Amino acid sequence: MNRKLELENGRKDSTLNAYQIGFTGFKEFEFRYFKDSFFYVSLSFAFIIFLSLGILYLAFKENYRFIFRISVFNLILLFSSILIIIIGDFIDDFNQIRYGYYLLALNIFALILVSRKLVKT
Repeated sequence: MNRKLELENGRKDSTLNAYQIGFTGFKEFEFRYFKDSFFYVSLSFAFIIFLSLGILYLAFKENYRFIFRISVFNLILLFSSILIIIIGDFIDDFNQIRYGYYLLALNIFALILVSRKLVKT
């Protein structure tokens, strides 16, 4: 039981959500970060967050064509960053990818479908 608790605490310490990944390492910037592939993952999650806020703004403006385009780009960024994380051996186990990433992908996909439907009408 104690070992299970230690494993669970270790997972919580080594698991980051999208906001933590998106804004990690941006406190002080150095050009050597361009050589690190995790920098691009962090940068893409920061873009995903900012684009999601832009989508929220555009939803109030009812600009569905632009929402569709940004959502497609957002989904591509999400999948490419997850692919870089998996290929770059930044994670040891798929259990480290929490359900929030899947919900984000599902949410973006739903935005794509709904905005496409609204553009056609």
